[in-house]
Amino acid sequence: MIKNMLIRPWGCSVFFLLCGIFTFFVLPLDITTNAEIVMMKYAHAHAQDAVIAVVNNEKIYASELKKLIIQYKEKSRKTDVTPEEVKGLAESLVIRAVILQQPDVKALKTNAEIRRKVKKFEDELIITTFVNEYVNTRSVVTEKDLRNYYNAHINQIKEDKIPTVSVILLRTREEAEQIYAKINQGEEFSKLAAEFSLDLASAEKGGSLGQVRKTTVPSEIWDVVVKLETGQISEIIKARYGYTIVKVDNISSEKVYPYDTIKEQIRKSVVAKQNAQIKNTMVADLKKAAAIEIYDERVLETFNPMTK
Repeated sequence: MIKNMLIRPWGCSVFFLLCGIFTFFVLPLDITTNAEIVMMKYAHAHAQDAVIAVVNNEKIYASELKKLIIQYKEKSRKTDVTPEEVKGLAESLVIRAVILQQPDVKALKTNAEIRRKVKKFEDELIITTFVNEYVNTRSVVTEKDLRNYYNAHINQIKEDKIPTVSVILLRTREEAEQIYAKINQGEEFSKLAAEFSLDLASAEKGGSLGQVRKTTVPSEIWDVVVKLETGQISEIIKARYGYTIVKVDNISSEKVYPYDTIKEQIRKSVVAKQNAQIKNTMVADLKKAAAIEIYDERVLETFNPMTK
């Protein structure tokens, strides 16, 4: 099935990413020259970079905030952020700077355990970068590849009947039962949603979420919705954000997507499959060229509960 843009009408609490503290250890080899190069690159990078905050004379730049916003959007699966969220992310950068400036924190740079973890992170970063560069330089997807994929999956590249629904989200089961009773007494669903639903975005539209898909609503909601017909109202559903009552307003017919409308989504699928194949081949070739010995008995002993 074609996955549409992820919409989470039930919402979730705003969370702010805590920036990882990266510690770099520089070998005392030609320190002056290396330092000069770093400073030149740093100065060039920030020549036209706006300063968004200053913490004890340490500047925090807009480019740092932009990177954090991108990470936040990826983590939260949002396409945009609010001014309040941006301010919260900027605040997290300020807090990070304050903590890193503390004498006790600076002393931790020589901590053996931290140095070990930094080395581990460094190794993982290097491996990830190597694999990505190896794969990306060998991955080539043509128009023919995309067309072939579309034709081979034509029966899967379609959307089943799509329900259009309205919801009323409530905090407790008791509240949900009270509203459910009002519905059974004939009160209009949309008016009850507008007055009582905790999902403010849909409440403003009488509870309407518009068309929903399996990928855009919690599974416990979807499993109920697909069993309802147009006009039917669900029982009270215990969902992850509270208690929900759902009404199916309409069900659209099945449709097949034209190639041009889903070309980029097909490209992502083809690229992912091709990249996996390239990576598997690379790993097989590297193993074949290396002298490797694996001692199965010792490996299995690691998981033997009797082994101390």
